[in-house]
Amino acid sequence: MRYVRSKIQGSMLGALMGDCLAAPFEGDAGPLTASLYKNYFEGLRKEDVAKKLPYKRYTDDTAMAMAVAESLVERKGFDARDMAIRFTDEYFKSPRRGYGGSVVNVFYKLRRTRSENPFEPAALQFNGSGSYGNGAAMRAFPVALFFSRRDTDKDKLMQVAIDQGRITHANSTGYHGALLQCLAVSQAFLADPGEVVNIEEFCKAIGDKIRNVEAESEESLRESGGAAVFSAKMKRLEALAKQAKDRSKIDFDIVIRDLGNNISALESVPTAIFCYLMAQDKTLECCQGDSVIERSIQLAIALGGDTDTIATMAAAIAGAHVGVEDIPEVLLKHCEARDRVRDLADRIYAHVVGGEDLQASDV
Repeated sequence: MRYVRSKIQGSMLGALMGDCLAAPFEGDAGPLTASLYKNYFEGLRKEDVAKKLPYKRYTDDTAMAMAVAESLVERKGFDARDMAIRFTDEYFKSPRRGYGGSVVNVFYKLRRTRSENPFEPAALQFNGSGSYGNGAAMRAFPVALFFSRRDTDKDKLMQVAIDQGRITHANSTGYHGALLQCLAVSQAFLADPGEVVNIEEFCKAIGDKIRNVEAESEESLRESGGAAVFSAKMKRLEALAKQAKDRSKIDFDIVIRDLGNNISALESVPTAIFCYLMAQDKTLECCQGDSVIERSIQLAIALGGDTDTIATMAAAIAGAHVGVEDIPEVLLKHCEARDRVRDLADRIYAHVVGGEDLQASDV
């Protein structure tokens, strides 16, 4: 069972590290030069963190992910009102974490009603169309970890991924992005930590699932003009990843153009998956080090744009694959709240091993 614990800790702490270390680059125009992020990581290794307090602060990405995890373990499952209250309380306790203005409006409305109707404020945003940002996706990975037992109803996992997203992001693109992120983490959780996943098989496994969801969602098709947008992105992602692997080189301009690097779910979740898939390849010139998790964060930074969110999603996927042993402790020491996140990971693990069967194939 040690691999299950390692994978859960790896995903939780990897996501924290992605958030904290990539946040200083948020908003920078990509692609960034190799020397910029390479020297940054080398510098972090040289700094004496005991003399460099405070550590790298986490952003709203981690704040909301912790709220998701805490709600799931405390309520032993999904409770929309409890999760909405935790989101709101977390914001008002520490509002300067980089929250977007639209989600803050949701929090104020939820606080006024003490979240009696947890989905209503988000559903009323933008003239009823809801937000299509990546805020629901960035915090979704604890759902995949919590429901990682083999005996878990996968339809339930997928529905919770969507519903936790709908508390703040009522547009189908927003909550389907959360679903895609959960599917990626779940698929990575199944992989042997000592092996490289097959790009084609990985993309097909999650691409088929999101394609079915989009095809069955009348709202999704209406909002996207009849197109299965995430399915199309997954096909382009697979093509770019296979091309980069064959050439041992990433064309960052094309990745930014075709996958995106901004705050929308459609233009960031596939990009995070791409970063994870590419980070498995040690021969790439654009990222350094032996850690898959670290390299996925480096790639997210290199692409510029919404670096912290893309990095936290990429590292959550990578951590679910390779486990906590892949995280360089010298980098993790820079991250705020690492003890709190590790404790949450262990509480999720306690829930997972309470079942009869486990999902990780290497247990």
